[in-house]
Amino acid sequence: MVAFAGFISAAFAVLFFGSNYTVVAKYDAGDGMLFQLVLCLGIWVTGLVVLVMRGSPAFYPVAMCGGVLWGTGNCMSAYIIRRTGLGLGLVTWGSTALIIGWLTGFFGLFGLPSEQRCLDQPWLNVVGFGLAIAALGTSTLIRKTPAQKLPGGKEEPKELEASSWERTKGILASLSAGTCYGFNFLPSTWIQHHVTDSSKEGLDYAGPLHPMSPKVPKKWHACCQVFNQLLSPQNDVKGGMSLHVAFNVNGM
Repeated sequence: MVAFAGFISAAFAVLFFGSNYTVVAKYDAGDGMLFQLVLCLGIWVTGLVVLVMRGSPAFYPVAMCGGVLWGTGNCMSAYIIRRTGLGLGLVTWGSTALIIGWLTGFFGLFGLPSEQRCLDQPWLNVVGFGLAIAALGTSTLIRKTPAQKLPGGKEEPKELEASSWERTKGILASLSAGTCYGFNFLPSTWIQHHVTDSSKEGLDYAGPLHPMSPKVPKKWHACCQVFNQLLSPQNDVKGGMSLHVAFNVNGM
């Protein structure tokens, strides 16, 4: 029954994680930093609601490091989608996160216990890991198709037409984002195994995991503007301008 509940939860996670970036693929998000702000605010509020519903469990500041890692990866999402497409971006960073999570759990890295003893047939787990690596490799063969004409003469929304080098940078950024996503649960998991009397329920760390106050994306925005200008001097900064206006209007 526990396993069944886990698979149902995973199905919901796949549905939501697979669709929350579609807005970036459909609309021009500029440099993506305004999208980052809004998304992080939504996650932060959700984390607070879960924290209250769980009876305000003990707060561990170390768990906030996971939120910082996740936010760092999320800063690259719009950049990745504009250069590789939504499908390739999701597959690449998702597979990278899966590989890191598997290596951490299977071998017990970073002070965590190995989960091999929980497996009836570890070799099947290894085969699945190999298939995940194969999926990551074959996903690099995905190519975006040109925008199609819609009735009325309109074109489908499309990502930035990227050269081979731009696409390569998008894939590298996706690998970096996946690395951040793969490690973002490490702090809270480490706490569960090493801190005396800490909660063993993952939901109790939903609050500190994403402490994305409005000022945090602003700091990332400044760093990413420099990063974007170094990579693409002609990069559209409309999203950055929107973020700048949003902060000034709210006096942040």
